[in-house]
Amino acid sequence: MVLVFLAVLVITAMSLYDILSRDPALVRLAPKAVWLFLVIVLPLIGAGLWFLIGRRPEPADGGTAEGRTGRTVVVRESPTASPAAPPAAPAPRHPGAPLSTEEQLAALEREIEEDRIARRIAELETELRRRRGDDGEPA
Repeated sequence: MVLVFLAVLVITAMSLYDILSRDPALVRLAPKAVWLFLVIVLPLIGAGLWFLIGRRPEPADGGTAEGRTGRTVVVRESPTASPAAPPAAPAPRHPGAPLSTEEQLAALEREIEEDRIARRIAELETELRRRRGDDGEPA
């Protein structure tokens, strides 16, 4: 009886560790929080379901599901550089899937760049109005 209890405890601990350490992009069918709840409430069934259907295999290159190693490199352009085209939109995602940290950072950087461009356009429009004068004709 003690061996059965220890086996269930070990399997539950292994599944909890695996859920917590796994990249969210490698989790199937439900968010990590749901899997944690399931394993804690129903240890043997939840752990079995996790190992059978809840986890995606890790890529062979050792990266995340998107093929990245988890490092984020931010490259800043000089202020005199011409504005670049906004980055391409990411691939479509499952509607309820949470964004990874890299995706959140990329979205924030896109938003900052769009705001910077909008402010620059507003400055140029103000300068153009100032040069043309109040009546809209060139000075």
